[in-house]
Amino acid sequence: MSPGLSAASLPLGEIAALGAAALWAVSTIIWTRQMEVSWPQAMNLFKTGLCLPLFIVTLLATGAGRSFLEIGAPAIGILLVSGIIGMSLGDTAYFSALTRIGARRTMLIQCLAPLFAALLSAALGEPLPGAIAASGVLLVLLGLILVLRERPVGVIHPSRARSGILLAMTAALCQALGIVLTKKGLAHATVLQASTIRIAGGVMGILLLELLHGQLTATVRHALRPPSLGRIVPAALMGSFLGFFLFQEAVRHTEPAVAAALTGTSPLFVAPLSVLFLGEMMRAGGWVGTILAVAGVVVAMLG
Repeated sequence: MSPGLSAASLPLGEIAALGAAALWAVSTIIWTRQMEVSWPQAMNLFKTGLCLPLFIVTLLATGAGRSFLEIGAPAIGILLVSGIIGMSLGDTAYFSALTRIGARRTMLIQCLAPLFAALLSAALGEPLPGAIAASGVLLVLLGLILVLRERPVGVIHPSRARSGILLAMTAALCQALGIVLTKKGLAHATVLQASTIRIAGGVMGILLLELLHGQLTATVRHALRPPSLGRIVPAALMGSFLGFFLFQEAVRHTEPAVAAALTGTSPLFVAPLSVLFLGEMMRAGGWVGTILAVAGVVVAMLG
């Protein structure tokens, strides 16, 4: 470390936020490859099932489990529903979109999640974003239009593009609903407690949905014995566990809006990675659209 530069002077919050964005991008690339040999429900169950005991252990190790029963049944119920919507439905739709439109487009469409959340909050009485934030929303929409107007090339199948876009938007909407519900639950629980409850809800929701579809046994069997185990364990740990804690460190050391804006840059990491490792092709309009959409997220979060 150079003279005059101490740990206290480093932008720890900003570094952690960008680290979380990078981890989410890398895990998305890995999951996209995994979807070639697996199906979304099973991999979502594997991911949430692997992370749940890790969060429980962390909860107990930090002493946060002692006040767990003080959260109250209504808040626990809200957080469980949040997990079912955001993780059971949202993440399964997200994985399904990866198989149809690739990592770059899927993650870019996730830029809509905080915008959907703002609209849902406004419907519940929260104030609408100001003029600066609204201009950010317009940038996001313009960027998405440029990207989605690209004719799919490379590994993207044009015939599946429309369903993939709808699935990615469904994932973004489910994430937004999960965010709004989580915000209500956080009035009575810590972030770690809320996340543990949400993941438990995610596992319960996946199992229930697969039971209703009559494929519970097959999904559980595939989740317990997935192919490419050495690849998906790091993906689950990076995206759902380490990424979470980096984001919490970002919120601790900087303003929440700054942390949210910087983690929203994940599509910028995904774009070159998808070209290098997945064979996705990008034209000039795709690069411009990606940059505009990410810039819009930053403006919207900071506005």
